[in-house]
Amino acid sequence: MGVSFDREALEQMSVDMTHPALGHGISFPELYQRSGLERVDQAFLGALKAADAALATRLAAARARPDSLSAKDEADLLVALSPHLDDFLAELFAIRSAVAELRQRQDALAPLYQAKRLFVQRRALKEIKPDEAAGLDAESLEMEYALKTGEKFEELAFARRVLAWLDDEAGHAEELKLAARLAAARVHGNEHSHHRSGILFKVPRKHDPLAEVAASDVDHCGVAALEFEAAKLRRREGFNLTDAGTDLAGALDEINYCILCHHQGRDSCSKGMKDKKTGDLVKNAVGVTMEGCPLEEKISEMHEVKAAGHALAALAVIVVDNPMAAGTGHRICNDWTGTMWSPSTASRSSPWPPSCPESIPTASASPSARCATSAPCGSPWASASWAGSAASPNTASRCAGTRTSSTSSACSWSAVRNSPCSAACASAAI
Repeated sequence: MGVSFDREALEQMSVDMTHPALGHGISFPELYQRSGLERVDQAFLGALKAADAALATRLAAARARPDSLSAKDEADLLVALSPHLDDFLAELFAIRSAVAELRQRQDALAPLYQAKRLFVQRRALKEIKPDEAAGLDAESLEMEYALKTGEKFEELAFARRVLAWLDDEAGHAEELKLAARLAAARVHGNEHSHHRSGILFKVPRKHDPLAEVAASDVDHCGVAALEFEAAKLRRREGFNLTDAGTDLAGALDEINYCILCHHQGRDSCSKGMKDKKTGDLVKNAVGVTMEGCPLEEKISEMHEVKAAGHALAALAVIVVDNPMAAGTGHRICNDWTGTMWSPSTASRSSPWPPSCPESIPTASASPSARCATSAPCGSPWASASWAGSAASPNTASRCAGTRTSSTSSACSWSAVRNSPCSAACASAAI
C-alpha cells in the first residue's frame, strides 16, 4: 500500500521550517520577488518617515533626481541613513539582540584606538626616541606596571587605565612616565618581530614599495638567488587563503586609521590617488597608475558607518556598488591593493620568465622537486639574469633565481618558494 503526500502542504511546511519569520508582515520567499522587494522598500520608507521626516524627504528628492547629487552629497546621505537602515534590518530579520551585542562588543574596544592615537602615537613615541626604546626591557616594564596597578598587563585594560590617568595627569605623572616607557618598548618590539601582535602597539611604519617582500641575496651552487625569511613564509593548503583575515579589533584598527577622505569630496581608495595640482591619477613607485577600487566601492563611507557601530548599514554601503560582495569577499581588495601599491617587487633585467612561478611544483611536491625546474635553454631569457618575487601572498608561489646558459647548452636554475629548501637543485635541459 503506497503512502500519499500532500505536495503543497509538504512544500509549505518546508518553507516554514527553513525560512524565518520576517517583520512588517513580509514573508521570506517575497525577498526573491520584485514585488516583495518593493514591499520591503515601502516598509523602510515608512519607518524612516516616522523616525525622521526631513531625512525621508531628502531621500525622496535624491531618488527623483539622482544625477543632481554630487559624490559628497550622496556620501552624506548614505551616512545619514545608516542608523535607520541598521534599525530597520534588525527589526525585519528579528536580530535586534545580535545587532546590539555586536555594537556593545565594538564599543568595549573603543579605548584601544583612543589610547593608541592620543597616548601611544602622540605622546609616548615622541617622548621616547627609537634609540632609547631599543634599550628598554618590555617584560620588566610589564612586571613593574603589574606591581603598581595590581593587575596583569593586557592591552585593553592598559588603554583604559592610561586614559583615566590622562584625565588627572598631575596626580599620575609617574604612572604616565612608566606607561610611556612600556608603550615605546612594546612598539619597538613589534617593529622588529616577525609577527607583529596586538593592536595598541602596532603603529604605521614606512615601507619601501620596491622591496615589499624582504629577501636577501644568496648563492646556491654558484647560482645567484633570493631567499625569503622562513619565519615569514605562509604555506598554501589547497584553495585556502594564506591570509586568515582579522577579527573585530583588527578591522576596527584599520577603520580608525582611515582619514575618511570622502568628507573632502574624494575617496582615494575608491576612485584612485590624484595629483593635487593637475587632478590626474598618479603612478606608484613601479609605474602603475593608482586607479583605486575597480568597482569604486564607497570604502571611506563604509568605514565611517562601521566606526559608528552600524555593521549592517556598512555592508549595505558596499553593496551599493558591489551587490556580489558575498562572492568577492575581501579577495577583491587584496588583488586591488597589490595592483595599486605594489604589483611586483621584481628587479628584472629581462622579460618575466614564462615558466615562473606557474611551472614550479606545488607545496605537495617532494623537497627536491620543489627546488628544481627546467626550461629549454633556447628560450628568450635563457641567458639573462633575473630576480623577482610575487607581491601578493596569495600568488601560487613566490620564486627568485638566476638562469644562465653556457656553450654546452646546460642550464642551471635556483628557486626559492614558499617553503624552505635546504639546497638548490640543478637540472640540465636538452
